Amino acid sequence: MDSAINSTGAAASWQADPFGRHEQRWWDGDRWTEKVRSTGTTGIDPPGIVAKPEHARDHVPAQPITDATNPVDYRSHALPRMLLLSLLVLITIVVIVIVGIATA
Repeated sequence: MDSAINSTGAAASWQADPFGRHEQRWWDGDRWTEKVRSTGTTGIDPPGIVAKPEHARDHVPAQPITDATNPVDYRSHALPRMLLLSLLVLITIVVIVIVGIATA
């Protein structure tokens, strides 16, 4: 394996990808990096969360959130103001056109 010693003294080297997406991932001695290689080809893939942690329990349902006081409101409060502004701009354009036609 390719390896080098970094300033902390820990060996930096290609290791088996702990995230399971590639054959190997570069360990820089402190953390897993985005450098990966599979079938001899190197690439970039940011390290991520393991899809299923080793000690995950499939049989335990998720607990409901009980401390939420207000439901999430996805409505935009700016929409009515934007519609009103658009209507005012349209009326202004119509008035300008009518005045332009009348004076011509």
